[in-house]
Amino acid sequence: MALESATYISGLVDTNPSGSDSISQGDDHLRLIKSVLKNTLPNADEAINGIHTGTSAPSPTTAGLIWFDTSNNLLKMRNEADSGWIVLSASEGSNVINMALYEDSTGTSVRSSSFTDIYTFTYNKISATSDLYFSIDVFSGWWNYGTTATGTMQLWDNDNSARIGSFDWDGAGNWNNMGTSASDNNEVYGITSWSAKESTPLAAGTKNLKLRVQMNQPSSGGAAVDDLSVLVMEVE
Repeated sequence: MALESATYISGLVDTNPSGSDSISQGDDHLRLIKSVLKNTLPNADEAINGIHTGTSAPSPTTAGLIWFDTSNNLLKMRNEADSGWIVLSASEGSNVINMALYEDSTGTSVRSSSFTDIYTFTYNKISATSDLYFSIDVFSGWWNYGTTATGTMQLWDNDNSARIGSFDWDGAGNWNNMGTSASDNNEVYGITSWSAKESTPLAAGTKNLKLRVQMNQPSSGGAAVDDLSVLVMEVE
């Protein structure tokens, strides 16, 4: 009788046993199948839900069922009441479906009244209906010579030529020369933390983004960016 040697399901031969084998030898195959199943699923002490892959939800459903929604490229899990889907993973109020951290410490200086790029990065947006939230931390030095100086930092959508958010150093954010003449200079180091959210959900796919800085009095001062980080959270 044709009896294979197998430890896991992949080792089973689907053409065994042959039609000519004796029925009395079938117990060897049954024992082999049991051994393979227990080796392959060592912790299967309850019913197991497989992962359904497709553009539409599986039917019927059970609590805990995993579905890879290929129409939106989302991994979902059926809720406890079997009444709806949870987009993995979940957070309070909304579902954070992806997070990405970008960091840079190359350093750059800006002394221009035109916006100057200080950092560019690319994020792959999973869903067209999700929102992108940005948390930005920048360690930099801002200096001036004998006059008040102001500046602006922007998060820019490079694909649509649109501003997503900005932080302005004006009003109470002015920094002033501490010296007595224009030849004296004052430099302030600090960490700037601010956040932004896209006003309209961007389409899914690759998004090209950047941080840029503008100095309103470039002849009287500038900005030296040393380190920065951008945390992107995609919320469905």
